[in-house]
Amino acid sequence: MEGLQEWNRVNAALEKDPDNFELWQDLIDRAHALEGGINRYSTKQAIDIVRDSYDRLLERFPLLHGFWIKYANVEFRLGSSDNADKVYERALGYIPRGSVQLWVEYCKFMLLTTTRNMDHIRAVLERAAAAIGSHFLAHEFWDVYIEFEEREGDQNGVFKVVLRAASNPLHQYAKYFDKLRRLQDKVHYDVLVPPFVADRLRAEIELEQIEGTGNNLPFEQDFRERAQLYHFELYQKVQAQVSKRWQYESAIHREHFHVAFLEELELVNWRRYLQFEMVENSKTDIDKVLLLFERAIVPSALHEEVWLLYVRFLIASELYDEALTVFGRACQVLPVGRTEVRLLYAKFVESQGDISAARAIYHDMLRALPSSVEIILHLCGLESRSQASVKGGIAVLEDALASGDVRFEDKHMLLSELARLEQKATGTADSSRELYASYANVFADMFYFWREYLRFEISQPPSSAKPDHVRNVMEQIENTQLKDSLLKDLRHIYQEFILREGATLEDYFSQPKISNAMSVS
Repeated sequence: MEGLQEWNRVNAALEKDPDNFELWQDLIDRAHALEGGINRYSTKQAIDIVRDSYDRLLERFPLLHGFWIKYANVEFRLGSSDNADKVYERALGYIPRGSVQLWVEYCKFMLLTTTRNMDHIRAVLERAAAAIGSHFLAHEFWDVYIEFEEREGDQNGVFKVVLRAASNPLHQYAKYFDKLRRLQDKVHYDVLVPPFVADRLRAEIELEQIEGTGNNLPFEQDFRERAQLYHFELYQKVQAQVSKRWQYESAIHREHFHVAFLEELELVNWRRYLQFEMVENSKTDIDKVLLLFERAIVPSALHEEVWLLYVRFLIASELYDEALTVFGRACQVLPVGRTEVRLLYAKFVESQGDISAARAIYHDMLRALPSSVEIILHLCGLESRSQASVKGGIAVLEDALASGDVRFEDKHMLLSELARLEQKATGTADSSRELYASYANVFADMFYFWREYLRFEISQPPSSAKPDHVRNVMEQIENTQLKDSLLKDLRHIYQEFILREGATLEDYFSQPKISNAMSVS
C-alpha cells in the first residue's frame, strides 16, 4: 500500500514516545496520504488506518476540537453522514460547552445533511443554544441560527432568535440590537419581548386602562413603545455585563487545547475571571459560571488547579452528578502523575458510598505510581474506614512495606502509620513498640524513623514505664551515626519531654551525652 511504510515508521516512533504531539500530527498526515490520498474509493485497510489514527489521537488528547472536526469531515467525505454525526456526538461528549467552533461546525453539518426534518435541525440548534449560547464569542453560532430562520422565511421566528442572542453578554452584542431595531416594525407585537415580559406589559396596559391612568394609545402602539423601552434597558444591561468582562476576555489569547502549558499571565487571568463569575452569578445564574469553567478547562486542561476549582465549585453547589462527570473527564486528560484531582475523586466517590469505585481509583493510580506513599496511605485509610476496623488498612501497609516498589527512604512513613494502626487495633502500645524495635537496625541512619519512634513513645499515656521507654529510644539514637545537627534536633525533643515530665529530671542529668549537649535555662 502506497504510504504505509511511512505511516508504520511514525506509528513505531509513537509507541516509544506517545506524548509527542508532533508525531501524532505526522501520523494523521501520513494516514491521509495513504494510497495517494484517502477518499471514498480507498481500500478498507486504508480507511481503517485513518480511523484508528484519529481514534487513538483523540483518546489521548480528547479536547482537540479541531481534530474532531477534521475526523467528522473525513467520515462525511467517505460518504457516511451517519458516521460523521457519531464523531460530532463523541466530540461533544468530551467538549460539551468549551468550543463554539465545534457546535458551529456540527450545526452547519446538520443544515447540510438534513434537508427535510426541520424539527431535528431546530433540536440541534437548541442544544447548541443551551450549551454555548451565552458564550462570550457565540456570535458565530447565533449567526448560523438566524440564517436558518431567515431561510425558513418566518420573520417572527427570526426576531425571536435575534432577541435571544441580544440578551446575552456577547462580544458582538451591538449588531443584534441593530438587527432588532430593523426588524421590530416587521413582526407581530407579541414577539417583541420574551413571553414573561409580554405577559407583564399586557397586564400593565390593561390595569392602566381599567384605572384610567393610561396614555390613551391604542393597545398595540402602547405595547410596542413599552417593548422599545425594554430593548433599551436590555441594551444597557448587556453593555454593562460586557464591560465588566472585557478586562478578562481581552487577556485571553488561547481558547483551544494545546499540549503546551498556558503562560502564567493567562492562567492568572483565568483564575481571576472564574472568581469574578463565581461572585457575580453563583447565586443568580449558575449556568454562566459553569459555562466559563467549561471554557477555561479547554486551554488550561493540563493545569490541575483549574479542574480542582471546578469540581470543588460543583460539590459546594451540590451538583454531585456533574462533579462525577468532571472528575472523570479530568482523569482522562491529566497525566496520572497529577494526583490531587484523582485523590479528591476517590474521596468524593467514597463520600457518596461507592467504596468499590474509590478503591478502583487508588489501584489504578498505584499501577502507574507503585512507589507513591501518599496513594498507599490514602488506600490504607479507605480500607480502614470501609471495613469498620483497621485490619484492612494494616494489610495494605504490610504489603507495601514488604514490596520492593516503595523506596527505602520513604518506608518510614508507612511504618509510622502501621504502628499507629497496630496500637488502635490492640489497644496497647506493645505490638507497635515491637514493630519499631524490629526496624531499628534497618532504619538506623534515618532521622525521620527515629523522630517518629521517639514521638511515639512520648505520646503514650503517663505510666511508671514511660520514662524508661523514652530513654531507651534516646539511648539507641545516641549510638547511631546521625549527623550532629540531626542529633541536636532529636535531643531537643527529648529535652522538652524531660522538662515536661519533671519526675525524670534527675535521670536526664545522668545522661552524659545528652547533658553535655544541652543547657537548661
